[in-house]
Amino acid sequence: LEHKNKRNRKISDSTVEGYAVDMRNGKWTIGSESIAFYKDGYLQNGQHRLSAIVKSGVTIQSLVTFGLESDSINGTDQHRPRMAHDILTMKGELGSISAMDVAVIRLCCNQHKVSVSTVETVYKTLDDTLYFVNSLFPKQDKTNSSVVRAAMVLAINSGVSGKKIETIANILNT
Repeated sequence: LEHKNKRNRKISDSTVEGYAVDMRNGKWTIGSESIAFYKDGYLQNGQHRLSAIVKSGVTIQSLVTFGLESDSINGTDQHRPRMAHDILTMKGELGSISAMDVAVIRLCCNQHKVSVSTVETVYKTLDDTLYFVNSLFPKQDKTNSSVVRAAMVLAINSGVSGKKIETIANILNT
């Protein structure tokens, strides 16, 4: 990383930390993305994963590609990155999780960035509460943001009755 990573974008510390947490917790799995090197040995793709390996002190399995041409970067995902709700929906284990659900979970965790495995774990814990809170608002409703929904989820988890939350939702919906 010190000598052969001169061409990449700036490293995101929060991304590295999220990956490192997953690696330390045994949640990191091998995916289709390889750590990739150009013909001249410089790193093309994988700086966040490699930095997380160093930070976590954990050994992981990964695909590694060598010998790429310099213009191979043109084909690297750049148009529409997969978001946590996309990945979890693709896994098929949680049904269809929405971007709103992920935003609520991030707020409940008090973190801007939360790894997919953390979202999955928290979602499984809050599934019924999220479903209840989401059912209180029309699907197309943009006025009752993730902040409102997160506050309601946290309130229910702190012992506030669903009936009281429903009353507040009715007021917000009028």
